[in-house]
Amino acid sequence: MGNSSGDGYAGKPANGEETVEDMMQRLNLTSKEADPLILDDEGDSDLPCSEWALIGKVLSPNTLHVNTIRAVVRPAWGNPRGLVVRPMGANLFMAEFASEADKLGVANGGPWHISKHAILLKDYDVKAQPEDVVFDELTVWARILNLGYELMNSESGTPLASRLGTVDRMEVDEEGRAWGSYLRVRVTINAT
Repeated sequence: MGNSSGDGYAGKPANGEETVEDMMQRLNLTSKEADPLILDDEGDSDLPCSEWALIGKVLSPNTLHVNTIRAVVRPAWGNPRGLVVRPMGANLFMAEFASEADKLGVANGGPWHISKHAILLKDYDVKAQPEDVVFDELTVWARILNLGYELMNSESGTPLASRLGTVDRMEVDEEGRAWGSYLRVRVTINAT
């Protein structure tokens, strides 16, 4: 097959490189390959229960092996019965729990870390690609020091703590008062 310019077959650029369109035109599928494959997801009982699973990312410049992650988080999380930690990518992992209580204990605990590298956790969504999950929030405990006793309460402490991030919890008594030398708050901050 030639063209009027004499540089090969029709559609081939003058520089001699073949385009994707050219390759697709020459693609021949067998009848077996051309048949569509229809997957039925009704019987996917071996998929992790998304209600009792978390996806995590270790913010480390080095890639950690899943065995390293597993060896650290299992005892830190109280050795929950039935915990399964699976690799999901570079420093990404999925933690599947046997009970909702164990999952909530880990999700609401922490902050968690491996060798001073934070572990960010999100609820696992079975329909999302792990590499597409955005890990941009870290929940930490903070101490607000040197407050006068008149400011050691939830009413005054909430606006102060919200300057750090989103306030999740504040350690106060039933009347909203904090005691001690600091106000302890749990806030979610932007990890980026």
